[in-house]
Amino acid sequence: MSAEAAITADALRLAFGEGAAAVVALDDVDITLRRGELTLLMGPSGSGKSSLLSVLSALVKPHGGRVEALGHDLTAMNERQRTRFRRDHCGFVFQSVTLFPALTAQEQIAMPLEYIGYDRRKARAIARERLEEVGLGKRWAHRPGQMSGGENQRVAIARMLAKSPDLIFCDEPTSALDGENGVRVAELLKRASRSYSAMVFCVTHDQRLEPHADRVIDIADAKIASERAGGAAL
Repeated sequence: MSAEAAITADALRLAFGEGAAAVVALDDVDITLRRGELTLLMGPSGSGKSSLLSVLSALVKPHGGRVEALGHDLTAMNERQRTRFRRDHCGFVFQSVTLFPALTAQEQIAMPLEYIGYDRRKARAIARERLEEVGLGKRWAHRPGQMSGGENQRVAIARMLAKSPDLIFCDEPTSALDGENGVRVAELLKRASRSYSAMVFCVTHDQRLEPHADRVIDIADAKIASERAGGAAL
């Protein structure tokens, strides 16, 4: 029995510029992403990877086609509705770790939760739980300058997991990490797909992630070129 579809996209088109100068970023792309799976999107620079992530995560509205996510038609939403959808359902992990230099690891996670309505005690408790989950329970009082790049990336992942997102989008999350930390982040993303029954969609050049993925999709020249099973599905 196949996993439940979280996102279904049909005939996606996206272009930048107009007329002869237009650059096609997505050209008639169809894709289905499922809960409980880690899917990698791989391809050369300029192939359409980041454009597809932006459309599927409701950051950008396509010029053609349709995206249905968790039963909602993203392409029918206005900007305010898309913003609310991202807030309620999406988590993001990027190559560049955006942590506040003056805040502790616990505060990095707790403050956004307080902003969306959690009381301080509950937010701090969730923060400590998520830090334990990513192996940083003893580093809760450390600030970004006191931790390594790999540890800071794990804090960013813990912050993302704190609101238990249904849809997780990652853009080159391991490219700045060494081998050990890259594998550790891959394992965390895989565990998130299973533990939270989340859809995890990861744009990457990093072949170290393939053994942890359920599917690997290749994109080239704004089109899906191929799809294969990742190591986790074998």
